[in-house]
Amino acid sequence: MNTVRFLLVILVSIAVTACGGGSGNTPAPTLANITAQPADQSVVEGNTATFSVTASNAVNYQWQISTDGGATFTDIVGATAASYTTPTTTIADSGKQYRVVASRSSNSVTSSAATLTVTAAPIAPAITVQPSNQTVIENQNASFSVTATGTSLAYQWQRSTDNGANFTDLAGETSATLTRTSVLLTDNGQQFRVVVTNVVGSITSNAATLTVNTTPVIPAFTTQPANQSVTEPATASFSVIATGTPAPTLQWQSSTDGATWNDIVGETGGSYTTPATTVADSGKQYRAVATNSAGTTNSNAATLTVAPTPVVPSFTAQPANQSVTEPNTATFSVTAAGVPTPNLQWELSTDNGANWSNITGATAASYTTPATTVADSGKQYRAVATNSAGITNSNAATLTVLQVPCVACKIFITAAKFDGNALGGVKGADQLCMQDANYPGTAVYKAFLVANTGNANTSRIASISPNAGDGQIDWVLKANTSYYQVDGTTLVMSTNANAIFDFTKGALTNPFHNKPDWMPFHTGMSMDWQIFSWAGTDFTCSGWQPGPTMSSVYGYANDTSFNAIAAEALACNEMLSGYGHLACIEQ
Repeated sequence: MNTVRFLLVILVSIAVTACGGGSGNTPAPTLANITAQPADQSVVEGNTATFSVTASNAVNYQWQISTDGGATFTDIVGATAASYTTPTTTIADSGKQYRVVASRSSNSVTSSAATLTVTAAPIAPAITVQPSNQTVIENQNASFSVTATGTSLAYQWQRSTDNGANFTDLAGETSATLTRTSVLLTDNGQQFRVVVTNVVGSITSNAATLTVNTTPVIPAFTTQPANQSVTEPATASFSVIATGTPAPTLQWQSSTDGATWNDIVGETGGSYTTPATTVADSGKQYRAVATNSAGTTNSNAATLTVAPTPVVPSFTAQPANQSVTEPNTATFSVTAAGVPTPNLQWELSTDNGANWSNITGATAASYTTPATTVADSGKQYRAVATNSAGITNSNAATLTVLQVPCVACKIFITAAKFDGNALGGVKGADQLCMQDANYPGTAVYKAFLVANTGNANTSRIASISPNAGDGQIDWVLKANTSYYQVDGTTLVMSTNANAIFDFTKGALTNPFHNKPDWMPFHTGMSMDWQIFSWAGTDFTCSGWQPGPTMSSVYGYANDTSFNAIAAEALACNEMLSGYGHLACIEQ
C-alpha cells in the first residue's frame, strides 16, 4: 500500500511539473471532511454498541470517549477505524459520549459527540403471591388478585367452567386484579387463573375457585337510634332502619340500667315514641331487636335525657369590687343558677356602665384581668348568664388600680395659670396637673395645695399643728422620700418622717425648678404647713371652687426658703400678673 501511495505521489508531481508546476500555481490541498456524523446509540446491557462516521478525504481516524458529559475526551486505544464497537455494556456505561477525529496530512476534523444509552435487561415474570379461593354470597362481588415481579408485565385472566380442564381468556380482564360483579349461584365452582407475560416469556398462576353461597343474611341496622334530649313533659321518638334476608321483624325494648332489657308491648315498628316524659325518665335507654331466620341483631342503645322546666338564670354570688396595685391582675367571680345550667359571658364597661362589650374567651365563673395599669382604674366588669329561659346580668363590679408609689419622685410646675376659684376643688386641680403641657407623660401627679372643706373626699391637709404633719388627708408628699425637679436628677429635698420639708432645719437643696421666673403657684398653706387662715377665713379660694373666699396663698417655684410654699397672699385670680400656676407632685 505504501508503494502505491509513493507512485501516486510521483505521478502527481510529474503532472504538476508538466502543467507548469513550480511556476507558483500550486493547487489547494485536499482536506478531510465529515459528511455523516456518528449517531446516538441505545442498547440493552450485555450488548455492544457501534458508532460510525463517514468522512471524505480522511486517511486516519481516532475515536475518543468522555465520561463527564463531554467536558473532556480521551483517545480509545486501537479505535482507529471509521466505526467503533464498544465492549459489552453495563448500566454504568449509560451516558458516556463518543466522537472521532478524522484526519489527513493537510488537516483534521472532529465529529460531534454521540451519546450511549444503556437500559437494564428485562426480567422474566415471576408470581410471588398466587390468587386465592373466594367465597361470597350471590349478588356480591368476588375479587382475585395476583402479585408478580418482572419487567413491563402484561396480565390476562382466564376462566374454567369445567373444573380446570379448559381455560378461556376473559375479554378486557388485563390487570393484576380480577373482579367478578354480582355473582350468581350458577357461577359456583368456576376457576380463575392469570397468565403473566413480558418480552422474556410468560408464567401461569395457580387456579383459584369461586364458591357462591345462598345463606340468608342476618339482620343489620343501617340506621341506629340516636340519643334524644327533651324538656318535660315532651315526648321523645327513636327510629331505626334494619336490613336482612328475609326482611327482619322489629321489637323495641327499654332499660333503666343498660343491663336488663324489657319488651315494650305493641312497639314493633321502625319508630317508637315515648309517653309524656318526666325528669324521672332521664337516663332510660331504648333499643330495637331485629330478627329473621338467619339470627337476631340488637341495635345500639339510645339514651333519653329529660331536662326540667327551664328557669331563668340568677346570681347567687355577685362579683365584688377589686382593688390592686399595678401591674397585678384582678379576679372577679360569680355563682349562677338556672335550668338548664346557664352559660356565662363576662363584659367590660369603660364609661361607668353606660355601655358594655364582651371580653373574648371570658366564659368561666371567674375572670382574671391582664396585668393592670392605672389607666384601668374605674373599669367595670359584670357577668351575663344565659340559658333557654332567658338572660340575667350580674351586678357591676369596679376595678381600682393603685399606682406603685414613686421612689425618686418628681415635681413640675404647670405651664398654665388658673383662677383659684375655678380649679374644681383639689380633685379638679389633680386633673389639671395630668392635663398640663408640662406633664412628663408618665405616672400620676397631684396638686401641691391644701383645703379643708369639712368633707374627707374633697379635703387635702398637710398638717393641723405647726410642722407636725398630723391629721393629714389625701396629702401629696410621702414620708422619708426624695423629691426631684422634673429632670429626675436635681434633688429638691427629702421629706422627714412627717411627710413634709422641714424648713426649721434649713432651706431646700434646690428650688422646685431652676428657671429665672418665680412662677407663683397656689398652695393655701402657711410656712409651717398649716392651712393659712386670717380672721377665721382660709385662704384656699373657697376650697378651690367658686365661692365667697377669693384669696389664695402662693409659693415661689424658684425659691428654696419657706417662700417655696408660702410667699404671699393675693387674690385667687392674679393670673395677669403671672400668678396662678400649680405645683404637681408625682405619687
